[in-house]
Amino acid sequence: MSRKPALAHQLWAYWLCALLIAWSSGAWAQLNCPSTETIHIGHGPARTMETWSGGGESLLFVGEGAVLTIYNIADPAAPVKLGEIGLSGPVWHIDVRADGTLAAVSDRRNTIRLVNISNRAAPVLLASYAVPENRNPYGLAIEGNRLYAAIRHAGLAVIDITNPSNPALLAQVVTPTTDFAFDVEVRGNFAYLADDLEGVTIWN
Repeated sequence: MSRKPALAHQLWAYWLCALLIAWSSGAWAQLNCPSTETIHIGHGPARTMETWSGGGESLLFVGEGAVLTIYNIADPAAPVKLGEIGLSGPVWHIDVRADGTLAAVSDRRNTIRLVNISNRAAPVLLASYAVPENRNPYGLAIEGNRLYAAIRHAGLAVIDITNPSNPALLAQVVTPTTDFAFDVEVRGNFAYLADDLEGVTIWN
């Protein structure tokens, strides 16, 4: 794969950042910008990220094209790549279960993939869940043994992942006015759905 586009992105990012200035204490002050060496473009466009901390670990999960990559960010200034897994579709959203053993990945097409990340160096694909009616999954949220998914042109899907190798649809809330469900967050018994022009809809 040619590195020219990556280099172009690096240079543009650097110069755009270098031109930014901030107003501070009544005087213009130039922002500190990273050098081009700190800009990383791996297997493809980095579209999404998720962090996780626990058990003495601090991890960063990055979707690079169709690759899910895991980094150790214990030293934020010097991330260390731990492992990666190539998937059969682009990585558009990532969520990680609280215990740090499972990652859910949506591809914005029609599939949600569940990945065993217990071994950081060798993640394993457990299942590919095809969204009914070929609808497009976007944002994801794992809460215990349930996976909540924002589904474009549909609304909210709740998926049982008690056995992550065999995910099963529990419920789907279809909102007829939904044009684009972008993302979902879950707190307690409530799911908050970013529902495009409808704003944020709340489901119990």
